[in-house]
Amino acid sequence: MRVAVICLLLANVLFFAWAGWIDTPPIRSDSAAPVAALQLAEKPGAPTRCWTTGPLPDEVAVSDLGAALSKQGIGSRTRSVEVQQPDGYLVYVDNLPDAQAKQRAIARLARAGIRDAAELPAGQPADRISVGLFAERDGAQQRLARVRATGLEVALEERSRPVNQTWLDIELKAGLEAPAIAALLAGRAVPAIAWINCPASSGG
Repeated sequence: MRVAVICLLLANVLFFAWAGWIDTPPIRSDSAAPVAALQLAEKPGAPTRCWTTGPLPDEVAVSDLGAALSKQGIGSRTRSVEVQQPDGYLVYVDNLPDAQAKQRAIARLARAGIRDAAELPAGQPADRISVGLFAERDGAQQRLARVRATGLEVALEERSRPVNQTWLDIELKAGLEAPAIAALLAGRAVPAIAWINCPASSGG
C-alpha cells in the first residue's frame, strides 16, 4: 500500500513539472514586422484626344475663340508654327560674270522693250540681274518667254518667306467631339478654319 502511495505522489510531481516547465505556450514576439496594408492600384486617368484649329487670322480671332471655349469650361493653349509662305516669282538672267556683262544684258533687254531689269540687292547671287518680280506665275512665265527671245540665259524662281501661324489646341475626353466653331463664335466673324487632330509632337 505504501509503495502505491509513493508511486502516485511521484507521478503527480512529474506531471506538474512537465506542465510548468515543458508544456508552455509559445511567447509571441512583439518584434515581428507588421503586415503591410493592401494597396490598391490607382486607376489610370481617362484617355483624352487633342484637337487643334488654325491658322487663326489675327489676335482678335485667337482671343474670341479662347474666350468662347472658356465659357464652356474648355481650356485652350496657343501654338506657334513657322511655315514658308509663297512670296512671288522672280525672273532673272543668270551667268553674268562681271559688271560689264550685266550692263550689256540690261542694254540688250531695253532694246527689246524690257526696261525694268536691275541688279539684285546685296546678299543675292552676284552673277544675276532681275527682270521682274511677279505675284502670279502666269505673268512670270510671260516675262520668261520675252527674255528668252533675246537670246539671254533666263530662269524663274519661286520665292517664299517664313511666316508664324497661330493655332489653338484643346484637350477633350476621348469620344467627345470638339464644339463647332460657328456655334462658338455666333454673331462674330468666323474664320475659315476647322478642328483637326493635333500633330503628334504637341501631345494628346
